[in-house]
Amino acid sequence: QNKVELHLLDSTTQYIYHNSLTSDDLQECGFSNKQTQNLQKVITFIESAKTGHQGLQFQISVKTNDDEETSDDSPNIGIITITQQETEFMDELSYTIKLKQTPRKDIDVFNDHINALKQEIVE
Repeated sequence: QNKVELHLLDSTTQYIYHNSLTSDDLQECGFSNKQTQNLQKVITFIESAKTGHQGLQFQISVKTNDDEETSDDSPNIGIITITQQETEFMDELSYTIKLKQTPRKDIDVFNDHINALKQEIVE
């Protein structure tokens, strides 16, 4: 079965979040059955939301182990919320996609921080 692969790098913490979503998974996120029949359109929609195209809002939040709803042994969860504002013809639409934090070696995270700092100095 085809899947939508989503990867997200938190530029502050250098954590990577990932999920592989089937049509059924996307329907649980708020997409309609019709929307999930063409996964390329879903990918294009998510990419458009990242750029704020046509009034779409793209928000990222992280639910950490410190939050009450997660257990201590569960990884942090990255949550993408895409909102399409209410218009004269349509109600507001909202999609919520959960991504799991991918474990990384500390040295990789430190290297990413160092590279980010080097980039800031150059700019």
